[in-house]
Amino acid sequence: MMSIYQRYAGIATFVGFCMLFAAQVAAQPEISDAKLQAFGQAAIQVEKTIAFFMPQINAAKTEDEAKGLVDKANSVNEAAIVNTEGVTLEEYRQINDALRTDVVLLARVRKIIDSMSRQ
Repeated sequence: MMSIYQRYAGIATFVGFCMLFAAQVAAQPEISDAKLQAFGQAAIQVEKTIAFFMPQINAAKTEDEAKGLVDKANSVNEAAIVNTEGVTLEEYRQINDALRTDVVLLARVRKIIDSMSRQ
C-alpha cells in the first residue's frame, strides 16, 4: 500500500514534469505559417529523395556503395532545402529538431503538409 507521502511525492513529481514540459514548449519561439509552408515544401522534397534512394541503398552490395548513396542522398536533400524559398538549411534543421518535442508544432506541420499533398 502506498503511503500518503509516496502518493503526494508522485503527484509532485508529475506536476513538476508537466511544468518543465510546458516551459520547454513555451520557450520555443513562434514559427510563422509562411516559414512552416516553406519547411513543408522542403520536407516533401526530402521525402521524395528518401523514397528514391532507399531501394538503392538497401540493394547496395557493399558498405562503401551504401555509404556513397547515403552521401549522395544527403547532398540532394541539402540542395533541395537550400533551394526552397523561405527557409534556410539552419531553420529547416531547427524546425525539424523542434518537431521531436513540440506536439503543437508537429500538428501544425502535419496539417500544412497534408494540405499541400492534396493540391
